[in-house]
Amino acid sequence: MMSGSRFPELNLYFLEQKVGTIIFENERQCYLVYDGEWIHHGFVISPHLTFNTAIDSVATSRFIQNLFPEGSAFECLIELQNLSKYNLYAILKTIGHDTAGALSFLKTEPNSETVLRLVTQKELIERLKDGSRKNLAFWDGKFRLSVAGVQNKLNVFCDETGQFFLADGGYASTHILKFSSTRFPNIVLNEFFSMRFAKAVSLPAAQVDLISIGHFRALKVKRFDRKRAKNTVQKRHMIDGCQALNLPPESKYEQNFGSSKDVANIREGVSLSKLFEFANRTSVPAQTKQHLLDWILFNLIVGNSDAHGKNISFYIGKNGISLAPFYDIVSVVFEHQENSDIDINLAMAIDDNFDINQIRVYDLISLAETIGFNFSLLKRRLERMLKTCTEQLERLRFEQLSRDEENCLEQYKFLIRERISYFVSELEQFDDVYASNFYSK
Repeated sequence: MMSGSRFPELNLYFLEQKVGTIIFENERQCYLVYDGEWIHHGFVISPHLTFNTAIDSVATSRFIQNLFPEGSAFECLIELQNLSKYNLYAILKTIGHDTAGALSFLKTEPNSETVLRLVTQKELIERLKDGSRKNLAFWDGKFRLSVAGVQNKLNVFCDETGQFFLADGGYASTHILKFSSTRFPNIVLNEFFSMRFAKAVSLPAAQVDLISIGHFRALKVKRFDRKRAKNTVQKRHMIDGCQALNLPPESKYEQNFGSSKDVANIREGVSLSKLFEFANRTSVPAQTKQHLLDWILFNLIVGNSDAHGKNISFYIGKNGISLAPFYDIVSVVFEHQENSDIDINLAMAIDDNFDINQIRVYDLISLAETIGFNFSLLKRRLERMLKTCTEQLERLRFEQLSRDEENCLEQYKFLIRERISYFVSELEQFDDVYASNFYSK
C-alpha cells in the first residue's frame, strides 16, 4: 500500500483496530506512525515506541526484527520465499499476519472471514519423516512459522476435539507444536518435564502436553497470548526481553559478540540487571522481581543455561506492563551430557559468572546487591526453591511414557538431585559469605 508515498507501507493492527502505519525508508529501516484514533483510545505497543515523541527508525526496526524466526528457521524462510535477509518489508509482509502477541502487519484491512485448513495426522507424519524444516514450515504455498525461536515447530489452531488446523482470517494459531531433531532426540521430553516441573514449583509457566503423532513425539504448547473464543481467537499483546530493552535479536545474549576471550568482556546484550531494572516499569515491580528471581534459581537447579532475552516476555496494554508466563525451559546441561559440543555458558551472568556449574552463593549475593534485592529475601527464596524442587521432583509422575523415555527422565532427575545437593551446600554458607563480604558495605 503506497497511499501516495514513495515508500512502501504496511498497516499495523491490534486485532481489527488500526494502530498505525509502518513506513519503510529502505530495506533495513522503517518507522511507525501511530493512527490518531489509536493514540486517543489505545496504548503504546512498546515503551520505546511512544505517543509523545518522534519514533526513530532504529527502535521500530528492532521491534520488528524481534518478531522474526531465528537461526535455520529464518534461513528457511528467506530461501523458500526468495527474500533478502535484510529486507524487513518483504519478510514482515510474509509473516506479519500472525506474529507473537496480538499485532498483525497487513497491506489491506484484516480479513475476518473464518479460514481453517485441517492438518491431518497423515500429513504431519509424512513431513516429520522427511525431517526437513522446510516441509514443516511451508504449507500450501505459505510460510507458517511466524514465532521467534530456533527449534523445529509449527503454529496451529487446536479445536475442542484436539484437531489441528492452519488458521487465517478471523482465526489465528492457539498452540505451537515443537519437535525433536536428529541432533537433539530428547529435547521434547526434556522441555516437557522442565516446564511441568516449573509449574509444580509454582513458577508461572506456559501449559505444555506431550503428544504422539504416529511414532513421533511432539510438545504441544498452549500460547499464553491467545485464547480460543466463539468464532474467533482472542489475542493479547506482548513484547519479549529484547523488545522491552530496545535491543536487536542478536543481543539476546549478554555477551553479544560471543564468549571467546577477545570479546568476552563486551556485555551489551540483555542482562539480569537490565531485566530487573525494567521490572520497575511493570504494574507490580516487587512481584515481577520475585518471579524473575525464582526463574533464575529454577534455571540454575535444572541446568537451563540458555535463558536469554528472547525467552522472557511481558504483556503490555492499557493496564500497563506485566510479566508473561515463562517458556522454553530446557536443561541444556542435560543435553550437554550427550552432545559435549553444546555451549553451556549462561546466556546472562550471575553477577560476573557465566559458568552454570560453578555458581556460588557469593555470586548470587553479588547479583542481589547489584539489582538492589534484599539479601534475606534472596536467602528465603533460595531455601524455598530448593525445598519445593526436592519435594516435587519425587511427586511428578507421567503416564504413557515408553521405557526409554522413563529411563531418560530418571537420568535427568539424577542430574537435578545433584544440582540441588550442590546448591544446598552453597546455601549453608550463605550467612558466613554475607558476613565476610557484604555486611560492612
